[in-house]
Amino acid sequence: MAEIEYLDFDLLIEHAEEGYTARVLNSPAGQASVRFNLPFSELELENFLLRVGRTRRGVRRVGSPEMQAVKSFGGRLFQAVFDDEVRGCLRSSLDEASRQGAGLRVRLRLTEVPDLADLPWEYLYNPALNRFFVLSAETPLVRYLDLPERVRPLVVKPPLRVLVMISCPSGHPALDVEREWAKLRVALGNLRQRGLVGLERLEKATLAALQRRLRRGEYHVFHFIGHGGFDRRGQDGVLLLEDEQRQGRPVSGQELGMLLHDERTLRLTILNACEGGRTSRSDPFAGTAQSLVQQGIPAVIAMQFEITDEAAITLAHEFYGALADGYPVDAALAEARKAVFAQDNDVEWGTPVLYMRSSDGCIFDIERVSEEERRRAQVEALYREAQTAMAEGDWTEAIGRLQALLALDPTHAEAKTRLSQARRQQELAALYARGRKHYEAGRWHQALSYFRRVRAMGGDYRSVGILITTAQQAIARVEEKQATQSAPSKPSRWLWLGISAALVLLVLAGIVGCPVIGKFMTALFPTPTQPAPVVDSPEVDVTDVVQVTVTGQVEGTAPALLEADATSTTQRTATAVAQFEATRVARQTDPAQAVIDYYSAINSRRYETTWALLSNHFKDIFNCCRIDGSYDFDGYVQWWDSVAQVYVGQVRIVEQTGSTAVVIADLRYYLKDGRLISDTKPRIELIWDDARRTWLFYDKGP
Repeated sequence: MAEIEYLDFDLLIEHAEEGYTARVLNSPAGQASVRFNLPFSELELENFLLRVGRTRRGVRRVGSPEMQAVKSFGGRLFQAVFDDEVRGCLRSSLDEASRQGAGLRVRLRLTEVPDLADLPWEYLYNPALNRFFVLSAETPLVRYLDLPERVRPLVVKPPLRVLVMISCPSGHPALDVEREWAKLRVALGNLRQRGLVGLERLEKATLAALQRRLRRGEYHVFHFIGHGGFDRRGQDGVLLLEDEQRQGRPVSGQELGMLLHDERTLRLTILNACEGGRTSRSDPFAGTAQSLVQQGIPAVIAMQFEITDEAAITLAHEFYGALADGYPVDAALAEARKAVFAQDNDVEWGTPVLYMRSSDGCIFDIERVSEEERRRAQVEALYREAQTAMAEGDWTEAIGRLQALLALDPTHAEAKTRLSQARRQQELAALYARGRKHYEAGRWHQALSYFRRVRAMGGDYRSVGILITTAQQAIARVEEKQATQSAPSKPSRWLWLGISAALVLLVLAGIVGCPVIGKFMTALFPTPTQPAPVVDSPEVDVTDVVQVTVTGQVEGTAPALLEADATSTTQRTATAVAQFEATRVARQTDPAQAVIDYYSAINSRRYETTWALLSNHFKDIFNCCRIDGSYDFDGYVQWWDSVAQVYVGQVRIVEQTGSTAVVIADLRYYLKDGRLISDTKPRIELIWDDARRTWLFYDKGP
């Protein structure tokens, strides 16, 4: 749009004996006045405000019930205020402005009627023209405060410097601070890259932090995101800032204005309502905005309702862009409103309210600079933003700003140094965060691995030494508990004693052929599938005594009977041993499934579980050891953390004998750097750990 000039239409609203008076103080068509009453009841007004101001979850189509509601409201308000003489004066003024090729700025003066300040005048609608005032750059509407101090445009070399405060004190409705910050950065991303706008954020939402930042640098715009309200006792608007303990601290518009008043370069304040910004007729920022203007801020834009993310991004991008292009503040806001409306958003273009004491809206005089000057300014802005991001610990943002800077100026030595520092700090923060995650989940080995890497890189970064000590103590307790649980219990010791006694009896029976012991062992280890053969032998008198000498010689027993009993006992022994081995083997799990379960646990990052499934022999041959001889769990975790996923194909058993098994497994490793590695050692040897009743990895080869 070509540069536009405006004629002023000054409309004063004041109380009358009955109702109100609208008086045209100055216009291209002269003066006029009319008396009027509000065309709606308090209940109608409150219902309308709640309907338009409630939380909105996206844009709507033009012609929706909300659009019809704002047309009805704005039309009734227009017909009441712009009646008779005032309407005629407006019509003539529009004609004169058109003849001169100018726009007509409607300046509402509401100082005398604070009870009407809460009305959303931005929805004023002329039914005859089917037009909202504020949706045309030719008829901007501002809430004007006429003050004696004249506002001169500030000469600015790009970029426009914006200082952002996001306040979310504890004990008040929560605000997603990082989301709000990201939303603003997205909105101004293109403008920042072009060097037109610089964006910096206060590390704390306190008055002291604001004062320190203003003392150290010059800013052109103060952008506040948070909660607001009206202090009826003090008759002033308040913003809810934070104290040093992040508790809420109400700050009046007068207090904030006194702090900002001395900042001669600061020409604009933006007050952005967060969620729940307006839940009644009261406009949370009306009082604060007026106080700031009265304290000397040339222009204040306040959001009278909550605004959706998409509308907020569009509004910020278009407004700041038009401002950087040299538009007057009211014309820039008109451009932003039209951009929101162009998204088929039927009501949110009326959310911003412009309070102004600048007579012509020209608060900045943007210098036209050469490409080289713009590049230098952009480099300086990027460096300042990077420093701010580093001070706040936002390493991703800092790295992005520094990389963009070095793309413009590859020789910037300080930026190179800062980039190296930021990358190191980002890695430290990432390692620490992952360690904390494992720490809080009780995965002590993994936590210890990350914390040790943090200490190796950054010393006692965030008191990591204390966390290392705590994790080591926790690991010691776990290992002690596991050792206790793996020790044989009393019942198991008695069981082994019983088996040992039975075997002794079995041996004695084999030696002496004792019928009593033989019958006892037959009952203890029955052999139904292979009954002992019947051996014919002479009858033996019960008075025959079996005597066993110390040398093992047998006296007083028939040779045939001795041979028969020895043969049957040997068979029973072999059968008992075979049954015992079969019982033990039956307790073993499938070795192929054990391999599948191992890699499934790897994919689930249960490294303590999988580490325990490796035999010491396996750890030795695969160099899982430190110099001091202890096994290196940290290195094990570090390797598997580089693997995004293990693919387990066909797994088959090729050999299984007793306590050993050999499995062939098709394994592939998808690494986090994008590579795919096929395992060249598919042969896995396993050994059975009877105490823990699980297979352990013993060896691995081609």
